[in-house]
Amino acid sequence: MQNVILQMNMKLLTPDGMRITNLRRWVLRCHACQEVTRNTERVFCPKCGNASLNKVEHTVTADGVEQFGVRRKHILKGTRFALPMPKGGRKEKAPILREDQLIGMRARRNKDADVDVFAAEYNEESFAGGRAVGAGAAHL
Repeated sequence: MQNVILQMNMKLLTPDGMRITNLRRWVLRCHACQEVTRNTERVFCPKCGNASLNKVEHTVTADGVEQFGVRRKHILKGTRFALPMPKGGRKEKAPILREDQLIGMRARRNKDADVDVFAAEYNEESFAGGRAVGAGAAHL
């Protein structure tokens, strides 16, 4: 909505009273293949699969041409030393190298969340020793 107001040449103010002259939109651009994705929650590039997405500014000119900002600094973390030896075990903190590993972790985490507390085995009768409370039963 703010983009429409600015394109109509109307004045746009913040709640503090400051005037907004331009809006910033952020996208992720892969440093390796220059692919641009608008989903800012991604970690890995959808085209090449590398973990080299950089946050850059996205602007649209008056002619309708899209321009993307430039971030020269690329973090080279993990390129100097080899990967650590895997330790194994249930609580291992292995480095995530591919997007496929994230999907496997989500499935393992959601396995315990399938318990339905409103199922028949969790009702009052199961905790009361199997006695049914009805019209003929005495209440204590």
